[in-house]
Amino acid sequence: MTTRNVLNLPRGAVAAITDEVRDHGSVSQETGGFLLAPVGDHTVSKVALAGRTGIVRHHNLLEISAIAIDRLFTFADDNGLSSPALFHSHEQGRWLSLTDRQYGFRVEGFTSIVIPHFRAPSSEIGAWGWWTFEAGHWISTRPLTLCQGFAQCLRFDEEGVRNA
Repeated sequence: MTTRNVLNLPRGAVAAITDEVRDHGSVSQETGGFLLAPVGDHTVSKVALAGRTGIVRHHNLLEISAIAIDRLFTFADDNGLSSPALFHSHEQGRWLSLTDRQYGFRVEGFTSIVIPHFRAPSSEIGAWGWWTFEAGHWISTRPLTLCQGFAQCLRFDEEGVRNA
């Protein structure tokens, strides 16, 4: 296990994430999004939730189009934000699936968070799966540090980025 994660995650962001996961899990669909923080800052300030256009949700699969990702990352660049982590839900376990390992964001230092039990996700982030891409491999990592506060919720897809 690495100690790489140095980001702070506001408790309000955890609530927004688990609510989103539960909403989609109630209809047996995976969902996800990205965590955004100001460049040079260690606290997540925005949670970007996957929208509709260019987003495909299934029972065991979440697909986000390249256009939707481009819209989000352009927004982040234009607003002085970085995206050090993504989250997505699974029906069961907190491990990375074969699809996650092969087609996820394989970027050095990037963190992928897996939230299990999408119908009733835990708000205890220690129950989530935390994985960081290091030296060409996904390794188990420590959760982000919880802090007080909230993060603005955004919705992104091929149509752009907007308030959730």
